Amino acid sequence: MFREIQKLSILFLLALSTGTAFAGTILVQGTGTANYQIAAHAPIGQSFTTIDTTVSVGLEFAAINTSASNDDDIRYDLYDGYGTGGSLLGSSTFSLATGFTGFHMVNFSSISLILGNEYTLVSSIVGNSSHWGLLASGADIYSGGSSVGDWSFFTPSEINIQVVGIPFVSSVPEPASIILLGLGLLGIRSRQLLKKS
Repeated sequence: MFREIQKLSILFLLALSTGTAFAGTILVQGTGTANYQIAAHAPIGQSFTTIDTTVSVGLEFAAINTSASNDDDIRYDLYDGYGTGGSLLGSSTFSLATGFTGFHMVNFSSISLILGNEYTLVSSIVGNSSHWGLLASGADIYSGGSSVGDWSFFTPSEINIQVVGIPFVSSVPEPASIILLGLGLLGIRSRQLLKKS
C-alpha cells in the first residue's frame, strides 16, 4: 500500500511539473455593421492589444459585390504596433469560397507576440477584385485597438476581428515543482530510515 501511495505521489508531482499556458479570446463584433470593400480601402484591418503570446487572428468577411470575380486571393499581413508602419511579422495568402460569410482565422503561432503590446492585422486583395468586403462597427466598442484603412469619407470605429490565444504545453519543468518533488522524495526516504532505526 505504501509503495502505491509513493508511486501516485510521484506521478502527481510529475504532472505538476509541466507548465501550461491558458488562452484567451478577443472578439470585436459590433451590431449594425457596415461593409467596407477591401480593394477600395486596402490595406484595411484592425489593431488589437494581445492577451496571449501565440494567436490565431481573423477578420469578418462578406461578399459585397457578387457580380465581381472571386478569382483573386486575399492576403493578411500582421504588423507590430498600430497601422502598417511597424515591422511586418507575418503574412498569409488564402482564398474564400463563393458565398462565405464570417471570420477567416489564420494561425500565427509561429510568431511570438509580447503580452499587452499592440499589433495590427490588415487584409488586401492580391489583384483588384471588388468581390469581398470586411464587416465593421460604427461604434467604438473595443478600447484595445482601432480600425486601419485608406479612408476617404467615413472611418469606422472598429473592423470586426477575432483573436484567439493558442495554448501551449511546456515540456520544461518548473523549478518550484522540481523542488516539491525533491522534498517529497526526501521526506519519503527519511521516513524509511526512521522506521529502520
